[in-house]
Amino acid sequence: HGGGGGEPELFSGVEVDMGVACGNGVVGVVYLVSTHYSVVIPVLNTAMSRISCAIRDRHYFGYLSWDGRNPSVAYVEDIPRHAHFKRGEWVVTSGYSSIFPPDIPLGTIEGSKIINGSTYDIDIKLFQDYSAIRYVTLVSNLDREEISSLERKEAGK
Repeated sequence: HGGGGGEPELFSGVEVDMGVACGNGVVGVVYLVSTHYSVVIPVLNTAMSRISCAIRDRHYFGYLSWDGRNPSVAYVEDIPRHAHFKRGEWVVTSGYSSIFPPDIPLGTIEGSKIINGSTYDIDIKLFQDYSAIRYVTLVSNLDREEISSLERKEAGK
């Protein structure tokens, strides 16, 4: 972002890459900000970067994805084959990204399948009804800048 002519870069404190959540969990990520508006890319956008998430209290983590079919079901990719979990357990944000802190709820485990013999894809029923979002909360990860700096250094290798 950035503005010329003295225009503010923020809309009421909203910044690009802030997380967006509501009472039922993660909604998406702020993508664009202007003087009076902002655009949020929801979790249910197949072009969105994947959200790092974990099986609560088990410390196995993967990435939330959506296949574009059912708006109330997503899946978690890359859970290790040795992971133990069961239907009904919660999936939450892992805290391993610069956008969301840990433990924001996403949904519950509904089922799983083994991929290429080495990892699980886990189907999750999302807590958030994306057709009924009215109010949201902006999430600012206080460690975002430090995490982003490390990610840039790693990408530069």
